[in-house]
Amino acid sequence: MTGALEINKKRMGLMIGLVGAAMIVAVAGAYGAFVLQAPWGLPAFVIAIAAGFAAQFWFIAAVMKRGRS
Repeated sequence: MTGALEINKKRMGLMIGLVGAAMIVAVAGAYGAFVLQAPWGLPAFVIAIAAGFAAQFWFIAAVMKRGRS
């Protein structure tokens, strides 16, 4: 069981890093879209939010798959 815990700890660390990076990009995109009125702001914001959700879905799917085997 400790092997599975170590793998999940590594996956969680990776997920937290990816979500953190996506959050930084999303904040920059929102700033660009709403404050600077830059055309790249809204697409950057939407893509970053989607990437953050994808990282969380990946983590949950990996934990669920690991739990079934």
